[in-house]
Amino acid sequence: MENKSSSVIGRIQRIEKVNFSLDEQSKIRIEECNLCGSRDFIVLNRVDRYNFTNSAVACRDCGLVFLNPVMTSEAYSKFYETTYRKLVSAYHGREISADTLPEEQEVYGKALCDFMEPFVLGKDLESLLDIGGSTGVVANELVVKFNLEATVLDPAPLEIDKAKQFGFKTITGMLSSIREEQQHKYDVIIKCQTIDHSLNIAADLYKTRKMISDHGLFFVDILDFRAVYLQENSISESIKPDHPFYLTEQTFEAFLKKSGFGILRTEYVEQKVRYLCQPCIPDKHYLPEKNSAREMLREIRYIQCSRA
Repeated sequence: MENKSSSVIGRIQRIEKVNFSLDEQSKIRIEECNLCGSRDFIVLNRVDRYNFTNSAVACRDCGLVFLNPVMTSEAYSKFYETTYRKLVSAYHGREISADTLPEEQEVYGKALCDFMEPFVLGKDLESLLDIGGSTGVVANELVVKFNLEATVLDPAPLEIDKAKQFGFKTITGMLSSIREEQQHKYDVIIKCQTIDHSLNIAADLYKTRKMISDHGLFFVDILDFRAVYLQENSISESIKPDHPFYLTEQTFEAFLKKSGFGILRTEYVEQKVRYLCQPCIPDKHYLPEKNSAREMLREIRYIQCSRA
């Protein structure tokens, strides 16, 4: 017990040294659910895993969970440039940066190739866009395996500099920053461990759908909020400022169907769910069953009561 207390104290001290105040960041209040348009929300927490004042809410109608209020796009851009990796490093007690990421990204990239291979072989695929592509290591695994020409998009300049070393085309920014005249069609688009960082999932998936070729493939994975809070036995420990959204299978699969993506393959890896998709006709009215939202909220209440 003492060791655990010491660990928590050490984490708090490391986070304080990062010298980041979430309270001082520019924020906006979300008025409508990004998935179903409802305005009926319930507050799930007041404090996040960094002990910042940071509230997540759940839509009572569809079950989508999101930060409210949430940092503005400009505040997030600065956060990713100056603070994000430092904060994550402080939380985990080890350096996580453009210099330390490539080794685990290489392992991730090889596993991604294995996951996609049955659906790539024999198809005429040439171009790759890696959204949130970090150092370019994951994209490089796909380039080598499937002979693709890659473009890497990421908001962190230090990580984009690493990606440039592979000779890839690069774009510094987020998907929302790509103007219509800059958009191209890609045969393969991947969004690895980044969809939860989006400020507008519906808009990002809509734009992704417009940028993928008719015969293309889209890979995306989510951090399953339900898996996280059940493992942590805590809502606050599952919430963090870099994730505006907290997705479940039910809510994310609804986003995919509404955006015009059909699921080819699904895989569960610890707290994550992986999806390989292809373009299809959007089902704009698709939503999760209301019962799934009620069940999740009931489960969350049980966890909160058990910790009271």
